[in-house]
Amino acid sequence: MGLDIRRQAKAAREMSDEGVVIHVTNADESLAWYEKNGEQHPVTITVAGSHSKLYRRVESEQRAERLKPRNITGQKFHEDALDRAVACTLAWEGLDIDGVPIPFTAENVRMVYAEAPWIYDLVSEAIHDTKRFFSKELQKQQNSSGQGSGSTSDVMTD
Repeated sequence: MGLDIRRQAKAAREMSDEGVVIHVTNADESLAWYEKNGEQHPVTITVAGSHSKLYRRVESEQRAERLKPRNITGQKFHEDALDRAVACTLAWEGLDIDGVPIPFTAENVRMVYAEAPWIYDLVSEAIHDTKRFFSKELQKQQNSSGQGSGSTSDVMTD
């Protein structure tokens, strides 16, 4: 049996829509943690992938906008990429400013990515890292067929 393109495409879309959790790093690339109820937890951001409905919708809107006659600048390309990252950001945990949790809103996502460009880079890279999404799907398939070990170390979370 060959590679089932239809099944793979469906899995790619589903996993991209569901998103993956990435462990956020500090500016020095060390893993970021926060305290909650006396325990340390990873600072995380959940993002949808580049095959997701969210990403494709924003990309389609941007493509239609680019067809209008006007000057396209490098700044506009950056803004478009930022818009896609904001649209694909599904949730976060542990982000705060001066000890106050940052509410999860599109405006705040944009602000965090502007204030902490290394987080934006991490998110952008994750969105386009298709292996992250397929790794989750492969784990699901292995667990349902009895091939996986079932340990959480098999699941990619960052």
